[in-house]
Amino acid sequence: MDVAQKGFEMPRTRKFPDLVKARADRDPKFREALLQEALEAFVRGDTAEGKAALRTYVNATIGFEKLGRAFQDATEPGHVQQPG
Repeated sequence: MDVAQKGFEMPRTRKFPDLVKARADRDPKFREALLQEALEAFVRGDTAEGKAALRTYVNATIGFEKLGRAFQDATEPGHVQQPG
């Protein structure tokens, strides 16, 4: 008889990206460390790790949809970016 037949069920856990986002939402130092990890990977020349770490940072903070809108807004004709 296997574990499922005995009525054992694994406890439900949150998905890892949800845990990272929850931590990033409440901990500015954690957000900073996520970004630092990405930048250090790029400096080392490890672009695959840098991209993965940057993806984690974006997903845990602003999200790609909002980031995309921000870039689109910034590149629209007539949009003047204020200095500073």
